[in-house]
This record gives sequence, structure tokens and C-alpha cells, in this order.
Amino acid sequence: MEDIDRVQKLLRADETCTFAAPMKELKSNRKLSILVAVVFSAKSKDEISVFVLGTRFESVYIREVIPVYADMIYKVSNDNPLVFELRYEAVGEGYSFEAVSPNSVKMLLPLLQKGYTTAKENGWTKAANQSHQWASYYHAFTEEAVASARQMDATSAKLQQGKNVDGNMAWLMKMMKTRESEFTTTQNILVSFGTWNVNGQKPSESLDEWLIPKGDVKPDIYCLGFQELDLTAEALLLGDTSRAAPWDAHIQDTLRRVGEYRLLLMRQLVGVLLCVYVRADLMPRISGLQSNLAAVGIMGMMGNKGGIGVRFNIGDTTFCIVNSHLNAHLDNIARRNQDYRDISRRIVFGGGGAPGASPSVADDDTGCLSIFDHDYLFWMGDLNYRLAAPADDIFEKIKKEDYSALMPWDQLMQQMKSGQAFEVFQEAPLRFAPTYKYDKNSQVYDTSEKAREPAYCDRVLFRTQDPISVLSYSRHELLSSDHRPVSAIFNIKMKTVISDTKARVYHELLKQLDIMENECMPDAAISSNQVAAGEVFYQTPVVRTLTLSNKGQVMAKWRFIPKLEEKRVCKNWLQIIPVGGVMLPMETCTIRFTFLVDNTTAPLLNCGKDKMEDILILHLEQGKDTFIAVSGQYQRSSFGSLSVDYLSLWPQPVRSSQPLTEKSDEKLYVPKELWRMVDFIYRRGMEEPHIFMQSGSTTEIESIRECLDTGAMFGDFSVHSMAEALVLFLDSLQEPVVPYDLYFQCLEFSGSYALCKQIVTSYLSAVNYNVFYYLMSFLRELITYANKNGVVCDKLAVVFGNVILRPPPGASSSSSARPQAHAPPSAAAPTPTPTATPVAPATVAIPGAAAGAQSGSVVYVDEASKKRSMFLLHFLLDECAGASPSVVR
Repeated sequence: MEDIDRVQKLLRADETCTFAAPMKELKSNRKLSILVAVVFSAKSKDEISVFVLGTRFESVYIREVIPVYADMIYKVSNDNPLVFELRYEAVGEGYSFEAVSPNSVKMLLPLLQKGYTTAKENGWTKAANQSHQWASYYHAFTEEAVASARQMDATSAKLQQGKNVDGNMAWLMKMMKTRESEFTTTQNILVSFGTWNVNGQKPSESLDEWLIPKGDVKPDIYCLGFQELDLTAEALLLGDTSRAAPWDAHIQDTLRRVGEYRLLLMRQLVGVLLCVYVRADLMPRISGLQSNLAAVGIMGMMGNKGGIGVRFNIGDTTFCIVNSHLNAHLDNIARRNQDYRDISRRIVFGGGGAPGASPSVADDDTGCLSIFDHDYLFWMGDLNYRLAAPADDIFEKIKKEDYSALMPWDQLMQQMKSGQAFEVFQEAPLRFAPTYKYDKNSQVYDTSEKAREPAYCDRVLFRTQDPISVLSYSRHELLSSDHRPVSAIFNIKMKTVISDTKARVYHELLKQLDIMENECMPDAAISSNQVAAGEVFYQTPVVRTLTLSNKGQVMAKWRFIPKLEEKRVCKNWLQIIPVGGVMLPMETCTIRFTFLVDNTTAPLLNCGKDKMEDILILHLEQGKDTFIAVSGQYQRSSFGSLSVDYLSLWPQPVRSSQPLTEKSDEKLYVPKELWRMVDFIYRRGMEEPHIFMQSGSTTEIESIRECLDTGAMFGDFSVHSMAEALVLFLDSLQEPVVPYDLYFQCLEFSGSYALCKQIVTSYLSAVNYNVFYYLMSFLRELITYANKNGVVCDKLAVVFGNVILRPPPGASSSSSARPQAHAPPSAAAPTPTPTATPVAPATVAIPGAAAGAQSGSVVYVDEASKKRSMFLLHFLLDECAGASPSVVR
């Protein structure tokens, strides 16, 4: 019945499938797996036809429709297995099928006899062609064929994401792309993009120069991105979005002078705002609207930096826009690159947005679309990449308007060319002066004490395989901010798919594929059987490549497959892109291997339970398997450790020593790495402004980590870098300071200091207890400097609540969603030193918070975020003054 149901789904209401069974079609010395079905039409005097259906990708498609006429001859051989033949008297060549089961033929013959008798009684013959008109509907395509063809759209995205895809579908995707013009019509659409870092300013000047194009150009869509829309603490902690409304009103007032537009979407992430406006008469062609956010700001998580993504369909064209604000400062290239990767990974959309696309495009498990799963992708914003050159040289080129001479110094172009970030994007030529940094309300570059060099911070990038042309890319002289706004206008193609024609093309390619995959054996060669990464450090990617070549005369379908009794094709610290594909004869494919040890994979490597070694199996369909050995020398790190208790067993640097036993008298009170970072901040940074609101330097954080792992002395690092390193260290622990099994208890009792204290004093292990109160003492001391460093208790609680008290893996977002993010502290007045053995909790008076310490009512991202912060606030504010235990020196 299952096969009958599959066929029935292809049929119209008046047609019924009464039989369906798997068989082998014997054709040109080949055996093709098929379904043979019998279909009759009640509307047409019980006319019967035999359907021959191909099976692929868990669906069926019609390959042949054979009407049963009076001049049809059918017979069954006595061979084993049985061979069933069909042909017409006037046609010599017919159809031969090998029965998978003899019973299927016994069921089929009476049905054919019934159809033959009906045809003979009515005089229906093939030559007369006076019957079976209903069957002609199925000759060219089926509704299921259309759906199968749409799966090709998903395959392209899977290949880009490195997902495992069916080789046949990958080939079909390539071929459908080459024939796309046969089944689509296109219409030109003008899309205007604008990006502006407004530096916290409210709308005060005309936007005409920015938004109203010169001449008779009238965009169909406006996509406008703002950064630093709101620099207040309320925006960061309270999620205040009130600043967006005045800008929307100002924009709409301006656009009324261009045409009639409707607001499609307005989405804000702290200071980042994305607005999309669509011409009123185009709105009916818009569908599949979705949006998402990714915060990558303070300590890598809070929303003062990050991105907003929106996707929608224009007709049958898929469209995605990202507006972002990346980390600042000249030397923070690696951090900006990481921001790009994080935003790209975190912004996903629910499945079903793309017309006809599989809901499992970007992620096979979650059914989501990534930003790359679209016909057109645009990325704009204050990307913050700078010009790495002396200021005098930059000003000289600007004065001469020799902007092309600035390009070799542009960090973004350098990163794109080296493949470190935005490598898949393009950008129109920059034929205007750098847009940053100006004195406000002037045409003069920065004259402040910092005197920042001019830079092209504000950019509009694009990625597409579909036709596109750039009409303009320019800056505009609006003076209220320290940035100049940028605009770019593109001419894109809005596709309309002709479904019937697309199905017919797809159907033809399926038949071609059936022939190709049975002609001869494929042959492919890999450039090496080894991939060696060399030294691999925590959170530092290492990339290696191999080249796969198709040496045969037919297409080669290949993919990496898991080893026996394993589900993954490789270990978690390795990423392979692509993991499968298809190559035409003489074609080559570059396979990219990325070694990356993160918080998920570091614990087992750090404790020696895993090694950076693996064997990969490269499978060639209908060919031989190739085995590839991958290896690297992982450099052990204190980051990504199992727990603080485990780290207390390492009195010497983890890179060059071995841990103590659990019962050793030399076990530390607190991990030495934690003590070193706290001590550094305590001695140098208690009065540092914005200590929890400003990210450090990625390069310095990497150096700090290396000093901790090797025992080297700290250099002259920024306090902000050390602060972020501390919080990243806590966040990297596999088991947080407050263990996962206490998480829900802590949330439940977060309203009571007495109960929170009881959890900490009664259930934390000695080392976890010491670390918890060491950090609380440290933060309370920091609060005493609030009148100088501007520390706010609520911010400390939000930041540390996310790393000390983390939701267990897999916990639902509603009950344990991880809110915003990280930030570091400063040391308690008595700076403790790691000592030999863990001490029992001791009650010691701690100075109360200074009068200048700030706190306030916060509306949190979710209930769990609020409770985590409340839990820590008990230990930071006055209600625990004089009553909290502390670590003994």
C-alpha cells in the first residue's frame, strides 16, 4: 500500500492507482530500479495506463506513461526471475521489466487483461489515438517532479555550508542552474542600500542627499542600516528601542518625495537598526519575511556590537540583508574577523522561507536557512576595518583624491584576499574619501587628542551568483556624526519561475542522469592522503586544503562517510567544506580542512582523553574509497578545561607539566591562572573607566592566554584585554563555577539571599566555593571605585551571571536562556595567592559597597537572565555586607 500511496499523490482526483510494485527495467543492458503502476480514469470510461516511475530522493517521478490499447501485446517469460514485456503491434521496440517478486506479476496481469478487454470493446488503438487523453497530462511533468526539482535549490546551500549532500542532486543543481533561463522570466529591480553610524545623534538634518538619488532613478526597495543609534546604558541593559521611531518618521518623510513606500521591517539590537522599505505596488510580491539578531559586543556577547539579518522573497528570488557593527580599533583585526564568523553562524532563519526550498538547508537538524542560502546576500554597516598606514601618507593620498592608492592599506580588502573574513563577498570600487573619523558638524578629520587616522569603516558588500550591476556607490555629506553615510544602488533580477517548464527540464535531467550513472565506473584522485595541521592552539583556526580531481570519463559523485559505528564523518575539532559533491570529467574540487579547538572540544584534548588524530573515509560512488589521515599537535591550554577543581591540580603551567593527584597536599585553593588575572587587574585597573563595557584586543588576549599556559610573565597588556580574558576563561570551563546540577535551584531561590547563600555554602565543592567567594570579594572591591570606573552593579551581575551560573547544555531557552554576556573584574582588597590545599569555608567580614556604587531596576532579556543576575546581586550588594565568606590568603 505504501507504493500505491506514493503514486496516488501524483494523480488528479479522477484517477486512481490500483497497483504499484518495484521492478527492474531492462534497457540497453542495464537494470534500473523503478516502480510499475496501473492507473485508471473513472471519468474516461475506465481507461487504464501503465505508469513507469523512477525513484530518487525519497520521492517518485514519472518516466513513462503507457496507455493500454487493444493493439497492445504483453507476455511473461518463464525465466527466473520473471521477465514481463509490453509492446504495441505497430511498434517493434517495447518495454521489459524484471519482477522483484513473482506475486507482483500475478497481481498485475488481471488488471492489464481488464484494460485490454475494455479497449477492445471500445475499439481503442494506439494508431487511432482516440482515447486516454487524460494520460497526456503526465507525459511532461508531475506535481511531485516540481517538488523534487525544488530540492535542488536546497542543495546549493548545503554545498556552501559544507553539508553532506547527495551527489546526484548536486549534479542536478549544477545543470538546472545552467538551464535556468529556460524556465524563468526576470524583471529589473532597483535596490538602494544605506549605512550610517550616527554616533548617538537624533535626526536633525535633511536626508535628501543620502536617500534621494540623482536623476530619474527611483529605487524599488530601500535597505537602511544604522549603527550607534543609541549609546545609552538603557539601550544595552533595558533593551530600550525608543530611538528608532524618530528615525523611521524622518526616513518616511524623505521617501515620500521619491514615491509611495511601505515599511516592511524595522529591527533593532541596542544601537544597530535595520529598516527595509518597499514600493507600495511591489509589496504583494514580497513573501517569507523573517529576521534574527546576533550580539557580539562586550566580551563577545553583549549587543553593543553585533548584526541584524533579514530575509524575504521578491517573486521567486531570495534576498538577505545583514547590517552589522563590528569591533573597533586599528589592531583588532582578528576580533572583527571573528565577529564576521560569529554573526554569519548565529543569524539563521526558520525553514520554509525560501520558495520551494527544503526546510533543512542551513542545518539538517534544526531546519534553518543561513544567510548564505539566498540568491542575493548584502552585508553593510560599520565594519570598522581601518587603513594600516601612517597618517601623513593617508592624508597625502586623500588630498590628491588618489583613493585607489589607499586600497593596499585597507584591512578589509586584505582580509578578503587572504580568506580570513568576507572572502565570499564583492565590493564596488571605492571612489570616494574615507568616511571616518570627522569632527562633528565639520568637514575636518579628527582633531581630538586621539587623532584617529581616516578609514573606510562604512561599507556595502554583496554576494550573488545571479546577475547584478552597481549603479552607484558613494558617500554623502551629512555632518551631524563623526561618520559619513554611504549608499549603494544595485540593479538586480527578480525571477519568476514557470513551474511547468522547470519540472519538464528537471524531468529531462533525471532521465539523463539515469543513463550517465550506469555507463561506466568513475575515477578520482586526491592530491595527498595526509592532512597535517602542525601546532594547533586553543581558538586559533588552522586551515589546510587538498585537491580532488575527476580523472574519469563520467561524472564523479563523492562524499566523506562515517567510520563503522560512528555518526560523524570526522571529529568535532575538524570542519570539512565541502563534505560531498559531484565533479564533471576533468573537473577539480578544493576541499578545505579547518582545525579549530573551541570550548566544546578543548576539555577532552586538555585532559588527554582525546588526541588530534583521525582517519577520514572519502567515498566515491561506484568507485573505491580513499583513506585520509588528519593530525595536529594540540598545545594544551588552561582555557577550555574541565572545571576549576581540575585546574587546581596544576601548580605548574599546563603546557609543560602534569596534574597532581586528587589527594595531593599541593592542590591549589584557586587556579593559578585565575589568581594571576585577578591580581593584574587589582594592581592596575581598579579605576579603569568602562572596564566592563569595552572589549579588549584579540591579539593581547591570545598573548595573555599564552602567558598563562606557559608561565611567562605578563607584558604591558591593556586592563580591558585582561578583563575580557578573565571572563572568557570562566566561560570556557566545561563545568561552570556554580555546577550545572545546582542551576535550577539557584534560579528557584534567587529571590532570597539566605537560600542562595545556603546553596553556595552547603553544596559547592571546596575549590568551587573558594573561587566563587574570591570572585565576589573581588567584584565588591571593584564596586568601591564606582565613582571613578563607572561600574554598575546590575551590569556586573548580568556579565558574571552568564559565566558563573550557566544553564545546562540542552536546557530550554525559556527556563535557562543564556542572555548577554561577559566582562571581567578586579581584585578583592586582600589579593589571595594560590596555596597548597583547599580550605573549608571561613566567615570573614568584607567591606560594604561604596556609596558611589550604582544599581537600578533592570528589565532583563528573559526571566532566567533576571534570576541569574538576582542571584549574584545578593553577593554584591549591601544585604550581604559583613556576612559573606571570603577566601583566606
